[in-house]
Amino acid sequence: MSSAEQNQRDLAAIRARLSASTEGLVTAQDWDNQEVTVSLGGTDQAMRWAGPAPWPGDRVRVVTNARNTWCELVEGAPMGTVQSVASSRATVLGDDGVSYTYPYIGSVPGASDRVGLLHSHRLVLGAYSAEPADSEFVAPPPPPKPAVTKRSFYPTWSGNWSDGTYRGTAAEISDSRTAAYGYGTQIRDSIPNSATITRATLYLTENWDYVPGVASSMGTHGYSARPSTMGDGNLSGSYSVPGLSLNIIGTIANALKTGSAFGVGFRSENGWRQYGAAPISGRIYMEWD
Repeated sequence: MSSAEQNQRDLAAIRARLSASTEGLVTAQDWDNQEVTVSLGGTDQAMRWAGPAPWPGDRVRVVTNARNTWCELVEGAPMGTVQSVASSRATVLGDDGVSYTYPYIGSVPGASDRVGLLHSHRLVLGAYSAEPADSEFVAPPPPPKPAVTKRSFYPTWSGNWSDGTYRGTAAEISDSRTAAYGYGTQIRDSIPNSATITRATLYLTENWDYVPGVASSMGTHGYSARPSTMGDGNLSGSYSVPGLSLNIIGTIANALKTGSAFGVGFRSENGWRQYGAAPISGRIYMEWD
């Protein structure tokens, strides 16, 4: 080995002893002496810091140079996306993939707002009006819309009654006849109580109508099977049916969903017409998510 090579090796060894850098975790802070205690792989060392003051729990870079040792705060991402806000604190997913929960200043940030993070103060800054130039943040795609479930429900029975007596399967109404369709428990058993019904339509077919200018009066009933007798008093709610289809989203659809009703019926003295018998007439189409 030449003397030049030996000199270079000696200089490298001296530099290694005089200058070094590693990372540690702050475990305590001493404002009086302007020092923090840093854990370095199982050993603790007190030292001063340079730059923003680190907090207990922060990562720091420990630098040794010419036998002088100090630490510098390793800050997280300067920006992030608000995940939630509670108790005057916002939880922000930093662009470094780490979640930070800090107090905020100014107006309450909203979910998905892009905000600044001031780690030296453990503070969430206000929302950005626009993404800064040269930002590498890529907004995540919106969550997929829940699948819409749709189904037609056909009545399992129908009939008409006059003077408390069953008169036949057609849904006929007159001055003395009450008519009804029943769906059993199929709607209640098919749609979860937590579901939101987004569409619900009743479809009717008509055999004849002697007073087409008079709308039927419809209500709901609680019979899962065809009863031996039915009258106007067994119907709840009042809904005008001027044609052969009716939007029933809302009270009627929700009652069928929860099982507080099992069908619909038509009051007497509201027209003179005959709707078809189940299952041809009385179909209910629903969509929910």
